[in-house]
Amino acid sequence: MCESSIYQEIFAEGFEIGFQESFEIDFQEGFEIGFKEGFEIGFKEGLEEGRQEAIAEIARNLLLSGMSVEQILTVTGLTREQVEQLTNRDSE
Repeated sequence: MCESSIYQEIFAEGFEIGFQESFEIDFQEGFEIGFKEGFEIGFKEGLEEGRQEAIAEIARNLLLSGMSVEQILTVTGLTREQVEQLTNRDSE
């Protein structure tokens, strides 16, 4: 076997090993970054959804206590349509 073909085989084998290790490292780093970013986005969305549900529950309780729709709009920041949906939901 010629010396240059031995070096070519060694190079090819080393290249393949390096490529595989690089892929595994990049995949792991990408997974960790994606997981972290996904968790942060999901956490923020979950907090916002929980906040909206709490506001809706407060508005529902204010309606039941007799507070006017106008006051509820001011206090909660909900739209008239959102408050009307709560009213319709409670009457069903």
